[in-house]
Amino acid sequence: MLRNSSILAAVLCGASPLLAQVPGAAPTPDLPGKTNYSVLANEEIVPASARTVMGGSANSIPWSWTPTHFMSVYRGSELPQTAYPIRCIAFRSNNRADPGATIDVEIWLGVTTKDETTLDATYANNWDITSKPPVLVLPRQKIKLDDMVLNTDPAFFQYQIPLTTPYIWTATSGENLIFECKVYGNDKGNASFLFYPDNASGATATTTRLFSSNDANATVGTLGLNYGPVLKFDKACRVNAATEDYGNGTTNPPVPGNPWITQREWSFNYNDSRGYPRGWVGQAPVDFVITGVQVENEANNAEQTVAIYELAAKPPAYTAVYTPTPADLKFFKQDAPANTLLPTGAIPIKKGNWIAVLGVTHPTGTGLTVTSSYSLTPNPFTTNVLGQPMAIERLISQTVIRTTSGLGDISTEGTGTGNMGRVRIHVAGQGAFNPIVPTLTTSARPVLGTTAGLTATSNIPSAQAGLLLLSTGRLPQIPTPFGDLLVTLPSVLEIVTPGAGGNVPLPLPTSASLVGAKVTWQNFFFDFTGPIYGASNGVEWLLGEQ
Repeated sequence: MLRNSSILAAVLCGASPLLAQVPGAAPTPDLPGKTNYSVLANEEIVPASARTVMGGSANSIPWSWTPTHFMSVYRGSELPQTAYPIRCIAFRSNNRADPGATIDVEIWLGVTTKDETTLDATYANNWDITSKPPVLVLPRQKIKLDDMVLNTDPAFFQYQIPLTTPYIWTATSGENLIFECKVYGNDKGNASFLFYPDNASGATATTTRLFSSNDANATVGTLGLNYGPVLKFDKACRVNAATEDYGNGTTNPPVPGNPWITQREWSFNYNDSRGYPRGWVGQAPVDFVITGVQVENEANNAEQTVAIYELAAKPPAYTAVYTPTPADLKFFKQDAPANTLLPTGAIPIKKGNWIAVLGVTHPTGTGLTVTSSYSLTPNPFTTNVLGQPMAIERLISQTVIRTTSGLGDISTEGTGTGNMGRVRIHVAGQGAFNPIVPTLTTSARPVLGTTAGLTATSNIPSAQAGLLLLSTGRLPQIPTPFGDLLVTLPSVLEIVTPGAGGNVPLPLPTSASLVGAKVTWQNFFFDFTGPIYGASNGVEWLLGEQ
C-alpha cells in the first residue's frame, strides 16, 4: 500500500535549499516574474489542426534528409494576434525512438502573402513583401539532435532550437509566416537517416512545404501541398522534463535470473504477408552452449517457426546476401506450438563465430503471413553472454522461412539500427550472469503541474514490503546488507510500497523555482523470512515545464 505520496508536492515546494533552480535562469521583461514559462496556451503551435492531436504523419525532411533548402508556410491567423517575440522553435517526435545526430543548419523567419495554396516552387518568390525582408534568426551552426523518445503527447516538443536573434511576429491582415532553413549536412555522411519528427498531412493541414534534394543552396524546389512539420514558436525554450536510469539493481544474497540472452524491449508487432522472417545476429564473445529457443509472441499467435545458425563471418548488408549451408544451420523447427520453450539439445558455439537467429509466430495453416516481435531502436544493442558483452543487431531474410526450412538467404542491414526480431536464446549457465534484481523505471515524465510516476518491480516473489526513497543526489554502488545504495542520505521522503512493487503516482507542484531541479529515486525490497533483500537501479529526474 502506498503511503505519504500525497505529501510529495509539499516536500518539493519546501525543499528549495536542496532543489536548486536551473543555473542562469532569470526573469524576462515580457514574462514578469517567470522563468522559461510561456504565457500562451497552444496558440503558438502550427498548423492549428495539430495543436491538440498528433499531426498524423512523420518525415525526415528537413532535419534528417540529405542537404536541403527547406521552407514551410503557416497562416498568420493561427498565430498570436498581438506582438509576439519568437525566441525558440521546437518540433516533436511522432511515437518513434530514432537515434539522433548532429546537423549543420541555419534558419530564417519572415512574412509572405503566400499561403499553403499559393506557395511558389522558387524560394525567392515567396519573400514577396520587400519592406519586410526575412530575418536570419539562427546563423549557420551545428546542432545536436538527441535520440527521440517515444511520444504520443501533442504538448511535448522534445527538440527546441534557441534563436540567436528573436523574431518579432506582428499579426497583419494578409500576411503569413514563413519558416526557412538550410541544412548543409550531418554527421551521417550527409545521407538521409532515420529521424522522423511529427508532420501535419491532409486537407486540414494549413501548411505547405518546399524542399530540395542534396543542395542547401537550391533556388527551386519541390512543393508538398498541405504537408509540413508541426512547429511550436515560443517566447523562450522550455526545460524538458527528463529521466535517466543509472546504476544496477542488486540482491543480497544474489538470486539467479533469466537463462536467456537479454534483448531490447518490445516495440511493436511487424506482420509480413510475404512470410519473411526477422531476427538478430552477434559475434560470440566466449564459448557457450545453447539449450533452448523461444520466439517472443506478443501477437498471441498459435505457432512459432525458428532457425538458429553458427556462422564463420557476419552476414553482408542487404542487398547482398549469404545463403546458409546445412552445416551453418544448427536448429530449425517449423509450426511448433507458440509460447513454448523449444529444447535444442546442446548446441556449442565457438568464441569468434557469429550466432544468428530468425524467428516468427503465425496462425495455424499454410498462410504466408508471419509476425515478428520487433524490438525498440536504436540498435545495435549490447547484451551479455556468460557475463561477456556482445553487440547484437538486426538480421533479415527476404525468403519464406517455412518453405526454405531455414536455408534461405540472410542479410544484416549495414548500420544495424533497425528493429530486431525478438527471439530468446537460452544458454547454459546464463542465469548466473543475469541475476534477478529489482527494477525501477519512469512511467510518466516529471512535468511540473502533472502527476509523474514510477514503476517498481521487485522480482523477488517472496518480498513482503518495499521502501521507495526520494533523494537529491547520486552515489556510486555502495554495498549495504540490503543491496547497493545509489542515492544520497538522508532521504527527503520515504514511501512504503508493496513487496511486488507496482506503479507509484507522484503529483508534482507547479513552481518556477523547481524548473531544472534534479531528484533521485531508489526502491528497496525486503523478504524478511528468506532473508533476501534487494535494491533497484537508481532513477534521476530533471523536473521540467513540458
